[in-house]
Amino acid sequence: MDRGVYGRLERELLKRAPDALRPRLVLRLADRLVQSSFRRGRLRFKMRKGTATLDLRDCVFCDVREPVAHALCGFYTAAIARLFKLFDVKANIDVTSCRATGSDQCAMTVTIVPT
Repeated sequence: MDRGVYGRLERELLKRAPDALRPRLVLRLADRLVQSSFRRGRLRFKMRKGTATLDLRDCVFCDVREPVAHALCGFYTAAIARLFKLFDVKANIDVTSCRATGSDQCAMTVTIVPT
């Protein structure tokens, strides 16, 4: 039986992690989610003072022949937002650039909302 990206014990440990550590752990989990959806996909992030910058590498949705008018990173944005919600971390996620629109990289900003 496939337990998905993470198992029950890992979920429980993550939910009980200190508030300051939980956003980083959720982002590490998000990287695993990206990798499981597309083998070459990676999510790199840097976290500073409640704000994380995410670099999405080899996004399966953003490899298009012609640039499009809007970002195609919506799947990953929604999935990451859902992970934060599942682990009780309030966060706002914005796509700052997308390769599908002609940018050099797919990037997002995550702002952790203090509780």
